[in-house]
Amino acid sequence: MSIIRKSLALIISLIIVCLFAVGCSQSELKPNDSIATEISKIQNTEKGISLDSYADSWDNVLIDSSYDVKTAAENLKIDNADKLSDTGNDDTLVVAFIKDNSITDYALVDNKNKEVFDILFDYMYQNTGKIYPKGTLFEKN
Repeated sequence: MSIIRKSLALIISLIIVCLFAVGCSQSELKPNDSIATEISKIQNTEKGISLDSYADSWDNVLIDSSYDVKTAAENLKIDNADKLSDTGNDDTLVVAFIKDNSITDYALVDNKNKEVFDILFDYMYQNTGKIYPKGTLFEKN
């Protein structure tokens, strides 16, 4: 009987650990402040802005206002769109990096560096209906 109890206890423990792991992986995405800081430091934007080196693993980038990004991600059927944390801030853009139809990382970019903000503002999803592949040069319009 004790072997059966030990086996049952082990199985229950494994189930609890698996449920905990699934719950943790479903948690809310948080903005990456270090990416936001690096983007806000971009200087000499005469030729435009490249976001290629700011996040590790991504294929496309979605740029939108902090109020509209969840809707844009849902319209694009991004798998983890509902995991974006509350991003509604005035004069703030969300730069969301996407790979395999999921947001891998994102940054909140405010208008402290007005030149960078203004360039990215022209590429907002709500204005263009587009996401942009890695390698895109975001230029002044």
